[in-house]
Amino acid sequence: MKIFLTFLAIVATVNFSNTVFAQQKSEPVLKIQWDNTNYLFYNTPDIKKLDFTVTDISDELKESWVETAKKSSVLSKMEFSKTVKNSCSGIFIFSGNIDEKKVQQIFKELGISAFYVNDKKVLTETLITIKEAQEKAMSFVIQGTPAQPGYNDSNRIEYYNFQMYYFESKLQYMWANNYVHDLYEGYVAKMTDQLNLMTLKRNNFLKRNNHN
Repeated sequence: MKIFLTFLAIVATVNFSNTVFAQQKSEPVLKIQWDNTNYLFYNTPDIKKLDFTVTDISDELKESWVETAKKSSVLSKMEFSKTVKNSCSGIFIFSGNIDEKKVQQIFKELGISAFYVNDKKVLTETLITIKEAQEKAMSFVIQGTPAQPGYNDSNRIEYYNFQMYYFESKLQYMWANNYVHDLYEGYVAKMTDQLNLMTLKRNNFLKRNNHN
């Protein structure tokens, strides 16, 4: 009997975990409305609180975020309001002066890979410093003749190489020039997403080619 009850307890735990996973498998959508002319995180070191809204977040994940905030060196705490129609508002309360790297750190700890500022998408991985952006630009290798025969034929590897180079060159220009402006206009996220997608397509092409 004891073994049977233990088995039931294990099954119940597994079912609960699966339910929580199902609730959290799609990443919540975090949105921030920012009306200040100073660039958020880059030119706002004295900001102490930041309001946000989030949709598609489970109660379990909200609790996890709150606990993560308590242990964070960036946040002193995080608060949520009552959820209405799958959306709720909240507030980040920072423990001290912040910058883009500290925000990147806490967002990674929270599992936020992307967020929206004034409805423009920003990828957490692209919250880099101006210096880092310039270093990335300097390390970019400019190709003399990137458009080789086959660059417009998706049945050839040259097509994927050229497409990746195109998106990388667009990002290189943003890294070297008005990076933060392009970041908050959503251009960096757009080019990065397209580059990642093309990288995936290239890898799939190579797998198919090797398989055949």
